[in-house]
Amino acid sequence: PRRAILTKDRGGWALAPTQITYGDGIAIAQGRFCGSGGTDLKLQLADMSLSVLDIALTDMSLAGKISGIVDYHAKPGGLPTGQGRVEIKGLSRSGLVLTSRPIDLYLVADLSETALQARAAIREDSVRRGRIQARISGMSRSGGLLDRIYGGSLFAQVRYGGPADALWRMAAIDAFDLTGPLNVAADVTGTLTAPNVRGTLAGDDLRFRSSLTGTDIQKIRARGTFAGSTLRLTSFAGSARNGGRVSGSGTIDIGGLTEHGPVMDIRLAAVNAQVMNR
Repeated sequence: PRRAILTKDRGGWALAPTQITYGDGIAIAQGRFCGSGGTDLKLQLADMSLSVLDIALTDMSLAGKISGIVDYHAKPGGLPTGQGRVEIKGLSRSGLVLTSRPIDLYLVADLSETALQARAAIREDSVRRGRIQARISGMSRSGGLLDRIYGGSLFAQVRYGGPADALWRMAAIDAFDLTGPLNVAADVTGTLTAPNVRGTLAGDDLRFRSSLTGTDIQKIRARGTFAGSTLRLTSFAGSARNGGRVSGSGTIDIGGLTEHGPVMDIRLAAVNAQVMNR
């Protein structure tokens, strides 16, 4: 049925399969909750627009369509478990000036009482660009689910080789833009709140632009290494619009992303380069 039908069930409520339509997308929810039988919820999605998130969450500005199945279970007095199998077609994010290049994301996740496992693949124009696999183990048996996830032991692997703007613009950093081919290989340990990253970053023929300052640096060659929560740009060099040269180094700290954006400390040296055009 399209309407929601709730009936009493073991001291709680049972939700009959209920269809919700948003644009061209459909969601079907069913399950039981708030009773002696615990909680069992199932959500099925078909081409549901991610713009629905803007109803509840401000500044998300996500685009794309999600399809898949999500199950959630919690026995009385027990810890929640669940599974998720979803695909997001045309995932992108819009900032004040730019919109990220659309990518397709395929995600499989399994939540047990003590661990969360997830695997994801990234495709762009039907070409596989990256993969992510992660496991959070040793989760506490007390506390809320998010607190338990943030406090668990993390091990993750990230591999990406593709357009830099597909990732950069997803972060919604509007002060400047980064485009061109980028390769990232990183292993992550620690926790989500205090990640310890080891790996490398490399890019050739990158382009750095800022609509605020008129900066346009082209043909950038960049190399970097991850240490702890910090990306150390050991070297980068490129050409300004007038033919001058720009080089430098610096750090980008991704620690505490749950509370604030990345912290950047970049040092530049310029030779006959027009780095601002305002």
